[in-house]
Order: sequence, then C-alpha cells, then structure tokens
Amino acid sequence: MRRTGQGDERPPLFNMKISNAESEAYERRCAEIEAAAIPKVEAAVRAYLSVQKKEGDDSIMSLLKTAEKQNAYLKAGILGFAGTGKTFTATDIAIGLATLPTATKKTIAFFDTETGSDYVIGTCKARGVELAVAKTRAFKDLLEVVNESEKAADVLIIDSISHVWTELLESYMRKKNKNRLSIWDWNPIKTEWRQFTDAYLCSKVHIILCGRAAFTYDEYLNDEGEKEIIKTGTKMRVESDMGYEPSLLLEMERIQTETDPKKKRGSKWIHRCTVLKDRTDLMNGTTIDNPRFKDFLPIVNALNLGGEHFVIDPSRNSDSMIHNPDYSYEDRRKSQTIYCEEIEGELISSFPGQSTAEKKIKTDILDVVFDSRSWAKIKEFPPDKLVSGLKSVKYLCGKLKACPPENDVDVVSYLRGQLILMDDDIPEFQTQELPLS
Repeated sequence: MRRTGQGDERPPLFNMKISNAESEAYERRCAEIEAAAIPKVEAAVRAYLSVQKKEGDDSIMSLLKTAEKQNAYLKAGILGFAGTGKTFTATDIAIGLATLPTATKKTIAFFDTETGSDYVIGTCKARGVELAVAKTRAFKDLLEVVNESEKAADVLIIDSISHVWTELLESYMRKKNKNRLSIWDWNPIKTEWRQFTDAYLCSKVHIILCGRAAFTYDEYLNDEGEKEIIKTGTKMRVESDMGYEPSLLLEMERIQTETDPKKKRGSKWIHRCTVLKDRTDLMNGTTIDNPRFKDFLPIVNALNLGGEHFVIDPSRNSDSMIHNPDYSYEDRRKSQTIYCEEIEGELISSFPGQSTAEKKIKTDILDVVFDSRSWAKIKEFPPDKLVSGLKSVKYLCGKLKACPPENDVDVVSYLRGQLILMDDDIPEFQTQELPLS
C-alpha cells in the first residue's frame, strides 16, 4: 500500500528493514507505472467497446438480409418399386433441364449403380444431349462425381441412391470388423452421410436421385387386444432423413388400367406419378400418368434459373460455442477438473510432505491466490480464474523453493508481496541502494 497522507501507516509486505531511499524510489516507480498505464488501459477499453459494437452491428446485418430467390437448381427425388419407371422419368426430366436455354453444357452425368444408363443412351443421343456415366456404388465416388458434375454437366442423375447407402454401411462394418450395427454406430455413419446431403443441396447442378421404395410398418391393437403389424406407407430406402432434402419428391407406381380379372393378363401398364412433396406448392398431391418433363415445368420455371444459387452456408457452425468453456457446460467442467488437478499437482510436487508446516504452506498459497482455503469452493471457480491462479501458484511455489522466508517472517504477508511483484515492471526491493536519478 502507498502512503496517502500524514500519519498513514503502511503494513510491511516483508518483515525486513528497508531504507527510506528504497521506499521513496519504489513509490516513485509505482506512480510512474500507474500514470503511464491508466491512459493506455482507458484507450484499450474504448477501442474494445467500439469493436464489439461494430461487430454486433455487422453480425446482425450479415445474417439477416432481404429475401431473394436463390434456388437456381432443381433438387428432385424419385422413389418406387421395381419397374415403376424411375429411371425413365428421371432421364426425361434431366433431358428437359439439359436442353433449357440456361443450360450451357448440354450434358447429363449419370451415377449408375444398376446399369440403367445403358438403356437411355439412345434417348439422350436422339435429343442432342451427351451422357457421361460413372458405374460404381461407392459413397466416396459419389462425392467426387457431384464435384465433377458441377464443372462438366447440367444435370446429375443418381440411380440408385439406395445402393450407395448400403455400400456406406457395409464399408463401415468392414472397417470396424463388425457383423451388425449398434446404436452407437449411427452417429458416425450419419456424420459421413451429411457430406452428401450438403453437396446435394449446395452444388450448382440439377440433381435427380432415384431410390428404391420400402414399406413402413406400425403396430396397432386389434379388437381382441392383440398387437398386429400393418403397413402404413412407403419411404425411400436410404438414410432416414434423406427424404426431407429434395424440394420435389415423386413416388412412382405401376398400375394396370384393366379392372376385369379375365382381361388383366397381357394388358398394358401405366406409370403413375404422385407428387409427394413440392416446396413451391404448385403441384402438391398431383397425380400424373406416364409423366414427362413438360408436366413439371411450373416447378422448373419457379426456380431462379441462370441466377445465383445459395441454399445454406455449410461452413458456419457452432464449434466456437461448444469448445468455449464460457458456453459449454461439459467443456467448462472438464477445464475446471484439468486446471484443479494441475494446481494440486504443482502444490504436491513442491511440498510433498504431510507435516503440519507443509500443509499450512499449501493452504496459505491457496488463500493468497484464490482468497479461499476451501478446495471444494476453488474447484467451482470459472476456468479463466483457475488458469490465472495456476500461473500464480507456480510462481509462488518457485519463489518459496528458491528463496524461502526466514522463520520469523509471516508467510502469508511474504506470499502476498511476492504476488504483487509478479509484474516485472515493478522492481523488487533490493538490499543495495537504488539509483534515485
């Protein structure tokens, strides 16, 4: 403490004698440091507040913008059982998209898992569209094909996405040497799959994915109170959330128009399309027999064709929140545990004994650094305070080992004095005379 007036007393930091010259030099140096530091601190605070205000304004303006149509590419999905016309319908829609005035490459990319591309080569050539094919079922290849399609094609057909999903599951099980999947496996698998989900939505190319249909089931209680399993509908045989991603979702069925059982054999089939989902709400629930590209023109014309395509920004995330102990409870508790163990380890390493004197020194250090002798209370301090405290504990332990106080010196006062002198800008008391000039 600094003398503030006549008659004020200064409690000694150490039980040692110092000369008046040393005292005056020390106080003069402290005053100089204080005078130089205050303006810098005030300027830093003003600058920080200014930046925070500006960043706050920018963050609002950068996230909320005036709404504009930014979906320039069709993201469609087609599901159905075998023979319902998925490949034919996807190809006809793709040819229509590839021959629009906004299409620049006149090329369709086909990710083929079941040789369906072989049967549409002639159709594409007849319509003046080039067909590029990748015959594989590997999930890794699918991600690469999406990237290549952005550069080389107007439309990408994926037929069938069900095979790709199965291949990813099988690859995971081989890698993990498993015969079956447990509930703990689904999170890493779905994390991998989200790479395709983001690419599907954000890529600057029309994408039509075909998937095999599967029945959905549910339980119900019959009149006798017994549980029965019934079919409740259909879904695409793929990762469970994938059905939510397409902006246009179609279900294909194969229907016989002939109702007379005697005439059904050999009669013609029709391919019936039901619009399960249309985000433009122009064709929701519409049923179309033998659908063609022109039937979906209202949805295509609603796109921002030839314009900017921006769906989401997959680079934005909440990593800073999860890994910042100020926000994440789990990380905060983990940091508290780590820093407390570091502090405890430093004290035990410096004073490993169990004597009364060494126990008192350890609690004295905690009292000086954290203003508490309760370990349970200290463990609840925020991580930033524990980090700062760990630094102080290391410093004090080093001082006590290098230059232990005399037996008649009050240890707490000595420690408090050493803590003040941690700042290298403040000179320590020295036995020799300090220069006064």
